[in-house]
Amino acid sequence: MRARILSIGLISSLVAADVQADPVADFYRGRQIEVLIGLTQGAAYDVDARLLARFMPKYIPGNPTMIPKQMTGAGSVRATLYVASAAPRDGTVILAPHQGLPLQQALKDPTLKTDMREFHWIGTPVQETNILFAWAASGIRTLEDAKKRDVTIGASGATSASAQYPAILNKIVGTRFKVIAGYQGGAEIDLAMERREVDSRGSANWEAIRERPGWLAEKKINVLVQIGLSKPKDLQEPPMLTDLARNAQERAALHLLSAPAAIGHPLLFGPGVPAERVAAVRAAFDATVKDPDFLREAARLNREISPASGIELQKLSDGIVNADTKVIEALNDLIGELGK
Repeated sequence: MRARILSIGLISSLVAADVQADPVADFYRGRQIEVLIGLTQGAAYDVDARLLARFMPKYIPGNPTMIPKQMTGAGSVRATLYVASAAPRDGTVILAPHQGLPLQQALKDPTLKTDMREFHWIGTPVQETNILFAWAASGIRTLEDAKKRDVTIGASGATSASAQYPAILNKIVGTRFKVIAGYQGGAEIDLAMERREVDSRGSANWEAIRERPGWLAEKKINVLVQIGLSKPKDLQEPPMLTDLARNAQERAALHLLSAPAAIGHPLLFGPGVPAERVAAVRAAFDATVKDPDFLREAARLNREISPASGIELQKLSDGIVNADTKVIEALNDLIGELGK
């Protein structure tokens, strides 16, 4: 009888252990997750992806190591296409791309040969507001000033947001921005402003500008307009781009153009990753952005954390890609022949 009781107890223990087994932890234990960063090293996207890679493994079942790697090219399109078509679909590769990919798909960018609706969004540590601003020494303080004379404005590419924003403002409010495209990035445009080669910059992230306290404390720049879905607490005066719409159709188009800012600096899984691993890593992200050690390190790096969950980003991204055809047509009309 005693042997029978022991046998039943052993079987019960084995059954309980089997019930408690975590297949996600079993998969990730001892593995590495590559984090492919589609933007250049040192950029805000890169900083945020590397910061998350340091703290998220603590919360992923099995505690895998996360290894950040650069895969730049075509504004993160190269890395995105690799994850979509060639990377393993088992949850061992995470993409850290540019926020504008869903809008690129909505606008039928021929270089983005994948469907962003098939990706699994994990989360973003920041939701951004972009700004268009002028160097104070140029004498341009407001959009009204930019309507009175030609204003040179630096842009990273003829079809980039830094060229689109001023082109749209020229059309809807009558500013006289003259886009000077071809700069490699924001740092080069900033240097050009300081040298007085251009008067203004077509697009920058407010958080990145906030990290340059000398500019703000010494009032070296004037923010003319902000682009996003909400105003930061410390930037209430400049108008939102959507506020400048002349009618409901334009407002919807400008809202679509502004929506990617809320995507911030996201992490994504590619298509085909098992649902239970997606859910586990999303939960790990949600826990990480509340972690006191993570928040302290973010503060040390001057990163202001304003997260959105993977589910929230999935809804936002799908909404951009699935935008009404008339809204997309209105946005294309506002952008016009820029870069063609």
